[in-house]
Amino acid sequence: MLFNNEQNGLLVEINQLKQALNSPDYKGAYGVLIYSSSWVAGAAFGPNCFYITSKGHEKKASSPLLDRDTVFASAFMHETGHTFGFWPIPGHNQNSMYPWQLGWWLNRPYKSCMNYGYMYYTVDYSDGSRIIKDYDDWSRMRLDYFEQEW
Repeated sequence: MLFNNEQNGLLVEINQLKQALNSPDYKGAYGVLIYSSSWVAGAAFGPNCFYITSKGHEKKASSPLLDRDTVFASAFMHETGHTFGFWPIPGHNQNSMYPWQLGWWLNRPYKSCMNYGYMYYTVDYSDGSRIIKDYDDWSRMRLDYFEQEW
């Protein structure tokens, strides 16, 4: 994966944080809240670290249709979900981000904050109770996934 200078700088800072907390007995995932990024409002870097931006999510929360607390909680939960090894993730692609895209509608049964169609509205993972195109995120969590090297 190729990163621009801003992304490389962020990776360096996250790796410095990881090294500062490093000990032979410590295993963990890292979530970082940063002010701004020109890349995206949140992203996972491998199986054990992610960031979200306060500026990007404040902008999303300014919509009268969204609740600020839900926007931030959903974003943290979404990015944390990447540290649980969820795959596949229906509705988590460029063709499923907006209601005018076919993928947004095809992936509606997967009611999870991991699905872009529910992100910012839902602070929950799917329970797998819908008949088609659904996954039980709670039972497919890989709690040791973050221990993998990237």
